Amino acid sequence: QALSAIITTKYESDRALQDLQQSESRLRHLANHDSLCGLPNRHQFVTQLRLAASRFEQGQSTGLCVLSLDLDRFKWVNDSYGHATGDQLLVEVSQKMAEVLPKDVLLARLGGDEFAVLAENTAAEDPGALCDSILRCLTHRVSLVSADVQISASIGAASATAEVFGANSLMKLADGAMYKAKAKGKGCFVLSCSQQTVSSLSDLNMEPAIAAALENEDFEVYLQPIVELEGCQTVGFESLVRWMHAQVGMIRPDLFIDFAERSGQVRDIDLYMIGKVSGIVEQLQQGGQPELFVSVNVSASLLSRSDWLQSFDPKIFAKGLNIEVTERALVADVSAATEILQALQARGSKVYVDDFGTGYSSLSYLHRLPFDVIKIDRSFVDSVTESDKSRSLVELLVSLGRTMGVELVAEGIETQSQLEMLRQLGVRYGQGYLFARPMPVSEALVQLKPTLS
Repeated sequence: QALSAIITTKYESDRALQDLQQSESRLRHLANHDSLCGLPNRHQFVTQLRLAASRFEQGQSTGLCVLSLDLDRFKWVNDSYGHATGDQLLVEVSQKMAEVLPKDVLLARLGGDEFAVLAENTAAEDPGALCDSILRCLTHRVSLVSADVQISASIGAASATAEVFGANSLMKLADGAMYKAKAKGKGCFVLSCSQQTVSSLSDLNMEPAIAAALENEDFEVYLQPIVELEGCQTVGFESLVRWMHAQVGMIRPDLFIDFAERSGQVRDIDLYMIGKVSGIVEQLQQGGQPELFVSVNVSASLLSRSDWLQSFDPKIFAKGLNIEVTERALVADVSAATEILQALQARGSKVYVDDFGTGYSSLSYLHRLPFDVIKIDRSFVDSVTESDKSRSLVELLVSLGRTMGVELVAEGIETQSQLEMLRQLGVRYGQGYLFARPMPVSEALVQLKPTLS
């Protein structure tokens, strides 16, 4: 019996030790891995990058590169379909990337929709090929429980050199290149020049940086043509803000507008843009192109008070300065928004409802709001040639537009087949990369000259 007790005690002790070791192993795994995708997390990635940088410095590896990757339009997926769908998308995307990357390459999820890749030796010899593999694997639509989603990524790559090989330096270079990829139009990659010191957007103290950009007029207007689909003639432009930062480069609005809304600076950006676009409208008038309009996107902040209207010549709105608002901005305060939009219409401006169908569409308030144009969100245009639901929705919007006496503009037209389908469905106007990307004002006006002459 004594021997049996000893054996039992030894067994229980070994079992307890084994359980403890397994618990420690699980805790180490949790500490170093992302719980959603199962990939190494930021802590583990930085740790491995520092070790790799040390090996490169000591001549123990022949190459080292870092990729910084951010999913495009991921926030839109979360807002449109919910966080559960967003989480499912992250898992699917991480699996797709893991399948196409070499086995000796480290893929990590840093947080949110941010991923990073670490490659050494021969795998690091061609960072462009790594970027291209990732972009190609994301070209197909991802089938999720709630929807089929088209996703893309913006990627920045940085390679170590004899002068630049530190972990922090490589991460900054890759981040800076990634933001340049976003500025180029997303769905692409940029290779960083290691000899240059590039500050990433995350390094900025955002609030004073935005204030300085307003004061120094570092925000620039870009124009994207809106065309009549039947003849593909330009009828006007949508204006888009671009932040030309001295260190980071060109920054797209989706990287700073959310912060500006939280800090209360978005109102100042709205007014800045209206002032700049007013000058563009005057330029079109004086250049013999009075029929062309330019629309400005404004936030909910500008629709809450009407005092700003007195700051602008009322005639500028009648000359072709139109206003674009999202459904989200409209419903923040329906009565205040209605009053201000009616005042704008009285001055001759047309009101566009932007990204229609992705926010808070409700006929119970839609008929109360004054607007002249509905812009069909690009998510429906993306699948209009493939999805019966998308086609049916566009047909419904065309019917709704005719009933309510409003025009429709389709956003995000990228292929000839999309253009043909939208024509068949009765959509009269559109914009997208098929016609032109957003461009500086001077470039947009130069492109108009051949048509006008």
